Amino acid sequence: MCLVSWERYQVRKGCAMVRKVYLFILPILVLVGGIILSQSGSQNPHGQLKWDCQDCHTADSWSKIADTPKFDHRETGFSLVGAHATVKCIGCHKELTFAHVATECSDCHTDHHMGQLGTQCQTCHTPRDWKNRRDMLSIHLQRGFPLIGAHATAECEMCHTGASQQQFAGTSTNCFDCHSAEFSAATDPNHAQNNFDRDCTKCHSSGTWRPAKFDHASTGFMLTGRHSGVSCIACHKTGYAGTSSTCDACHDADFLQSTNPKHTLANFDKQCEVCHTTNGWAPAKFDHASTGYALTGRHVSALCSQCHATAFAGTATDCYTCHRTNFEQTTVPNHVTQGIQHDCTQCHSTNGWTPSTFNHAATAFPLTGRHQTATCIACHPTTYAGTTTDCYTCHRTDFEQTTTPNHVTQGIQHDCTQCHSTNGWTPSTFNHATTVFPLTGRHQTVTCLSCHPTSYAGTATDCYSCHRPAFELTTNPNHVQLGFSHDCLTCHSTNGWIPSTFNHSTTAFPLTGSHTTTPCLSCHANGYTGTPTTCVSCHLTKYNATTDPNHIGAGFSTDCKACHSTTAWTPSTWNHDTQNFPIYSGPHAGQWSTCATCHTNTSSYADFTCFTCHKHDKLETDNAHQQVNGYAYTSSACYDCHPRGRP
Repeated sequence: MCLVSWERYQVRKGCAMVRKVYLFILPILVLVGGIILSQSGSQNPHGQLKWDCQDCHTADSWSKIADTPKFDHRETGFSLVGAHATVKCIGCHKELTFAHVATECSDCHTDHHMGQLGTQCQTCHTPRDWKNRRDMLSIHLQRGFPLIGAHATAECEMCHTGASQQQFAGTSTNCFDCHSAEFSAATDPNHAQNNFDRDCTKCHSSGTWRPAKFDHASTGFMLTGRHSGVSCIACHKTGYAGTSSTCDACHDADFLQSTNPKHTLANFDKQCEVCHTTNGWAPAKFDHASTGYALTGRHVSALCSQCHATAFAGTATDCYTCHRTNFEQTTVPNHVTQGIQHDCTQCHSTNGWTPSTFNHAATAFPLTGRHQTATCIACHPTTYAGTTTDCYTCHRTDFEQTTTPNHVTQGIQHDCTQCHSTNGWTPSTFNHATTVFPLTGRHQTVTCLSCHPTSYAGTATDCYSCHRPAFELTTNPNHVQLGFSHDCLTCHSTNGWIPSTFNHSTTAFPLTGSHTTTPCLSCHANGYTGTPTTCVSCHLTKYNATTDPNHIGAGFSTDCKACHSTTAWTPSTWNHDTQNFPIYSGPHAGQWSTCATCHTNTSSYADFTCFTCHKHDKLETDNAHQQVNGYAYTSSACYDCHPRGRP
């Protein structure tokens, strides 16, 4: 028994080993077989493929596909997305030859629309599922019927009544075909009774029935103001055709009931738009100016009944008819006793009784200055008619009490306007320019009494009469001693005594350069008459003291202008090139520094020699000048033969 058990054990053990070997070799055999099959297209049930069997299959069974196949369906040109990614291969590949499968939707899927919508299923559907439709808004837009407003949220079956049988083609796009019930049920207004157009888009949008967008202006009667907010039935009570567009057709009751003003009594026109707008009955926009009597000022806010107490026709337009009580009760001034005209517009405006707007400029006496603020009674204490316009009548007291100057004793005219203005008594505005002595400079600020101490008439106009003390006390220069003219204007102006404005240009010696700032006494030390005009008369000391060059030794002319200007002594304006010997140009330019370079004898500039600078061999020079008369080795005579420094 033990032996038998042992033998059975050995047999089982051998079988197990064989099984292990088999299981180890089988995958290899399958792999090799797959390779052989893949290399031999005739043996591959799927036809010619470029992928290996193990990319999809496992060693367990041909029918078992690996959990994560290496095969990528995108490499076939048909990507598996949506529901296609989860369907089994056999769902599309009915035959083992995979290449025999078409890629059109209709090849696998039954067309429930029966060709009505074409063969391109992807136009409306996606690979995810049939119900997950694409963007119907875009699709409908492409089909020529965009879904907007309420249409965008409506179920397809509401318009496509045959949707349950997959019938979508041929659906009408006419509003009435879907909305005939709404059309027939509409009562505000009644569409059927009023024979409305069945094209709903003329009044409604696809968003909602209300508000209707009917353009009332297209009827010739534009809705404005309160008309735009009333219901259609308010004007179209019996129908829409033939509705009157006149105001009284709807508002005759309002016309008859109006009492302020009473339209019937005033025989008003029933064209309401003459006075009113569609914004409301009030305020009325009646253009009163069209009656010939425009409303201004307080008349604008007055009630119609205040002027039109009984009727509108024949209402008077004169002020006195309405304002007689105001006229008779007025005491400042008393209109009745003063005999003032009944035409209120002469003094007042419609803005109010005060301030009075009487235009005094329209009279012979326009009001200016302080006259504008004076009370009427100040000039018109008893009456307005015949009031005098001369100043003296009102201002006689002011005239007689004035002492600076005393108008009475001075015999000043009674015409106050000669010296004063209506702005006030002071400052006096007497225009001195109208006399023979216009005021200028400091004369404009002096008091009248300075020139008119006793009287205004016969006042002298010459300077000396007022300024004699100033003339006699002046010592710089002494006007009396020097016999100056009494005409101060010769040297002075009314701006002040100094600076003197004497115009030296009018003499034989116009002042220029430094002479313009030189004090008068520098030249006129002994007086103003007979003063010499030569330079040396004032500048002889400078002439004699000058050593570079020595003017006396050089025998220079005493006419300083030959070398100098009135601006300053230096720089000298002597031009050596044009007046004597060229030293600024030619060979000698830059060969000297001072006059003494060539004129070694500063006592005499006429004494100079070329050999001071040009050292020649005496023997050689003598031989070269044997035929020259008057030649001397050291002599300024060289210049006779060698002019302007030439060899």
